[in-house]
Amino acid sequence: MMTPAEAVETLARGHRDVHVLLAGISLEELEEPATIGGGEWSATDLIGHVTTWEEIALATVEEWRAGEGLAILRTFAADGTDELNADEVARKSETPLREQLARFDEIHDRLAAVLHSFDDGEWERAARDERQPDRSIGALLGGVLGTDGAPVDHISAHLRDLRAFAAPRSAG
Repeated sequence: MMTPAEAVETLARGHRDVHVLLAGISLEELEEPATIGGGEWSATDLIGHVTTWEEIALATVEEWRAGEGLAILRTFAADGTDELNADEVARKSETPLREQLARFDEIHDRLAAVLHSFDDGEWERAARDERQPDRSIGALLGGVLGTDGAPVDHISAHLRDLRAFAAPRSAG
């Protein structure tokens, strides 16, 4: 299992990759709808989406440390994440890009600090997941922040689409 420090480095690498890919692209182009992955999302929507999952990770740590039930487990057990993703992208679509970028950086920095606050023993404690009682909080966070086969590396699932979006725009 990944350590807290490795999780922070994985998140930081993805965060840097997003900033590098978006550098030099105009605000108008970043807000242009239906430009990411052949779908309906803009680059701004993608930034909001990644931020949402980092916000969920922060909330999960707060709930877990407070001994509360974990809201994300209810989401996973119910309808999954498609509806959550759609709702959050729609909610954030009215937020100006500069605010979204500031929030992207702020939440990332907060999450890195929280993950750094874990020691290995705490990271390996049970997440209190009834469906997977042996899952640690570190493993759960790896899933919240990751994809199948890529714990904590959610951004990697979107980098190919982001590169395809950015390449013709940053070249000019």
